[in-house]
Amino acid sequence: MNPRSTVRAVFALPLILLAFSCASTPPEPTPEPEKPPVAAPETPPAPEKPVVPAPDDAKAAAEKARAEAALFDAEAAFPEDWKAAEASFAAGDKAYNVDNEASRASYEAAAKAFADLAVKAKPLFLEKIAAAKARAETGRKQAFDLEAKSVLPDDWKAAESFYFTGRDEFSAGEKGEDSSYPKSLSAYTSAADAFEALVKKALPLFADARGKELLKAREDAQAAGADKLDPARFAVADDAARKVVAAYEKGGDYYGAYASWQTARDRYFALATGARAASVKAEIDKRSLAAYDSGNYARAGERMDAAVAAFDKGEASVARDAAEEAHLRYKLALAKGSELYASDRGKAAEAQRVAAWELKAHVAVKADYDAAAKEKADADAAFKAKKFDDAADLYADAESKFAVVTEVAAEKRKAAEAAIKAAEERMRASEKTAQEADALIEGGAR
Repeated sequence: MNPRSTVRAVFALPLILLAFSCASTPPEPTPEPEKPPVAAPETPPAPEKPVVPAPDDAKAAAEKARAEAALFDAEAAFPEDWKAAEASFAAGDKAYNVDNEASRASYEAAAKAFADLAVKAKPLFLEKIAAAKARAETGRKQAFDLEAKSVLPDDWKAAESFYFTGRDEFSAGEKGEDSSYPKSLSAYTSAADAFEALVKKALPLFADARGKELLKAREDAQAAGADKLDPARFAVADDAARKVVAAYEKGGDYYGAYASWQTARDRYFALATGARAASVKAEIDKRSLAAYDSGNYARAGERMDAAVAAFDKGEASVARDAAEEAHLRYKLALAKGSELYASDRGKAAEAQRVAAWELKAHVAVKADYDAAAKEKADADAAFKAKKFDDAADLYADAESKFAVVTEVAAEKRKAAEAAIKAAEERMRASEKTAQEADALIEGGAR
C-alpha cells in the first residue's frame, strides 16, 4: 500500500465509526402491558435411601462364636486376639441402628475373629483336660496302692465319681458336644484334688499297717529261731526295718518307702524260712533219712547256699525265694524219707510178727501178742492216712512188742521142748526098766 492511501484510511476510520454509531441506536420502544410473573418449576424431591435393617442375625452369630471361644478359655490363651475380637463386637454395638451396614460388618468381623480363636484355643484346652486326667490317674493309682479303697471307702467313691464324670463328659465332647469339655476339665480336676487328698489321709493308715506287718515278720523270724541261728544277718534285717520307719516319717517318696518296706520284710521272711529249712534238715540228719531222697536233699542244700549269698548281696526277694525252695525241698525229702522209713519200720514189724506167730506166741502169750498186733494195726491205719511219722513210731513199738513176745514164746517153747525131752527120756527110761523087769521075770520063769 502507498503512503497516501494509508493516510486516507486512517482519517476515514473515525468517520466510519461515528456513522455506524448513529445508525445503530434504536428508537424508544412502545411500552407493553405487564404480564403476570411465571412461577419457577418445582424441583422434584431426592429419592429416599432404603432403610437398612438392624443386623440382629450378625450379632447373634458373633455372640455364638464368642461363646464357643469362651468354652475353650480363649481369652486366657490369646488375650490380645480376644481384645481385638471384643473391639469388633463393641464397634458393632456402637453402630447398631445408627449405621447398620457398619454395624453388620463389625459383627461379622467379630464372629470370624471369635471363630478363629475357638479353633486355636481348642487344642490347648484339650491338653489341659489331658493334664488334669493324668494327674487324677496318678492320684488314683497312689490311693489304690495305699489301699484307700478298703480303708476309706466313702472318700474313694466320691473321688471315683468325679473321675468317671470327667470321662463321660469328655466322651460327649468327642461326639460333638463341645459344651461338655469344660465339664470334663472341671470333673477331672476335682477328681485329682480328691485323690490327692485321699492319698494324704490313707498314707498314715497304710504306713501303720505295714509297720505292724513288719513287726509280725520279725516276730515270726524270732519264733523260727533266726535271731539265734544267725544273729548277724538278723541285725541287718533290723537295720533295714529302721530305714523303713524313717522313710515313712519323712514322707514325700511313697514308692521309695514302700520298696524299703518290701526289702526289710523279705529279709525277715528269708531268715524265718531259712531257719525253718535248717530245722527240717536237722530232723532229716537226726533220723538218717537223707538217703531216702538224696536228690531233693542235695538240691535243698544248694538253694540254702544261694539264699545266703543273695541275702548278703542285698537281694532280699531272691534270698526269700531261694530259702522257700530250700525249705520245700527239705520238707519233701523229710516226707519221702518218713514214708519210706515208716514203710521199712512196717516191714520190720511184720517180720517180727511172723516170727512170733511161727513160735505160736499168739497162743503161748496171747495177751501180749494181741497188744502188739493192735499196735501194728494202729500203725497201718496211720500209714494209710499218710501220718508217716506216727506210723513209724507205732511200727517201732509194735516191732518191739512182737520181739518181746517172740522171745517169751521162744523161751516157753524151749522150756516145753525141754520138758517134752525130759518126759521122753523118762519114758524111755521107764520103758528100759520095764524091759529089764520083763527080762528078769522071763528068766526066773525058766
